[in-house]
Amino acid sequence: MMRLLLLALYIALLIHPAEAQQLVTVSNTSVEKKFIADLRDASLSLELRTKITNTSNQNISLKWNRTVINQPFEWETQVCDKNSCYLPAFNTNYDPAAGILVPVTLAPGASFDLLLHIFPNRTAGTGVFDIDISLTGKPETTISTVSFSTVVESISATTEVTNKTELKIFPNPAIDYFELVNNNLVDKVVIYNLIGRKIRTFDASNGRRYNISDIPSGIYLVGLLDEQNNLLKTLRLSKKTLRP
Repeated sequence: MMRLLLLALYIALLIHPAEAQQLVTVSNTSVEKKFIADLRDASLSLELRTKITNTSNQNISLKWNRTVINQPFEWETQVCDKNSCYLPAFNTNYDPAAGILVPVTLAPGASFDLLLHIFPNRTAGTGVFDIDISLTGKPETTISTVSFSTVVESISATTEVTNKTELKIFPNPAIDYFELVNNNLVDKVVIYNLIGRKIRTFDASNGRRYNISDIPSGIYLVGLLDEQNNLLKTLRLSKKTLRP
């Protein structure tokens, strides 16, 4: 009899987790994505998501808990559920000891999107994050885990070189003004004469016409600088004057 009781208890322990897993389904438990982004943008936010559905026949109250497996020191992440988007410092939506009591409640068949926002803070790298899902009534028993992983790379050097090679001034020769073609990297335009003396400096902007009507005719060098005052490219400019 004792052997039968032990066997029954063993079977119950095996079945219980399987039953718990059926409380929810997750559209994707392993979310992987690679981003190639402009890391010069300090406000850049990247998003990973999955959908969680209550597949039981009862209302459920869910807790999530984020664990950072790996990420660059500069990165921050933010979890969003159907209730709120939490500050990066919040690792869970339900922790009575800390006074955090915002469970996700779902009726039978209801769903919500679980989002992980990544703020790279101008830093490339690799990140891996686990979010464990549990019932608030049994917060220590995980019923599902979502693994988010991402690789964030800067726009390739090849792309930037290509952009630099496409930088041109038009018209050239110029009479009263010139413009920049493919001006997506330039922050300043500096005009020099052929002995290296600075003649004129302009702040660059898309669609701007750079007035050179008062500059004598001749050949000039135009330096194109980025936001860090690095020289992107030097172009020759021919300045002409209309004859009367």
